[in-house]
Amino acid sequence: MNVYLFRHGIALDIGQNGITSDDQRPLSDEGMKKTGNIAQALKKIRCNPTRIVTSPLIRARQTADIAARVLCPDTTPEPNGVMAPFVSAEETGNWLTEQDPEDIMLVGHNPHMEQLASYLISGSDDIEIRLKKASICRIAFDEEVQSGCGMLEWLMQPAQLLGL
Repeated sequence: MNVYLFRHGIALDIGQNGITSDDQRPLSDEGMKKTGNIAQALKKIRCNPTRIVTSPLIRARQTADIAARVLCPDTTPEPNGVMAPFVSAEETGNWLTEQDPEDIMLVGHNPHMEQLASYLISGSDDIEIRLKKASICRIAFDEEVQSGCGMLEWLMQPAQLLGL
């Protein structure tokens, strides 16, 4: 089983285009374009999740929609509060252990995504792992998800993906 952790793309800031709160921030035009190009690069390296679960916030949902269109067009991303900002890595990890063993992409925000990667690999959320906007990593599990049992197979930053 593979778990793909995909941090949302570049979003507009609070104050731009009348945005007054963090949960209103959509992807910027640049973020939409780069995320689409990154999804195409992920397709080249055979990133093929069977399920996409996303934070309910708009910028993550847009990122998930772009990924789904390119990587698994028959899949509809599932918004889930377990991927919202400030949810603990342990809570998300516990939720993952209850899911069917399938390749799943989780789309969300920092610091949650970095902490979740750490938790899945080491069992602790304090190992420093860097996921820039629109970065993705693949964590593999022999069978079912258990914290501390994941193996980081790869982590790619946007510049690496766009260079493919």
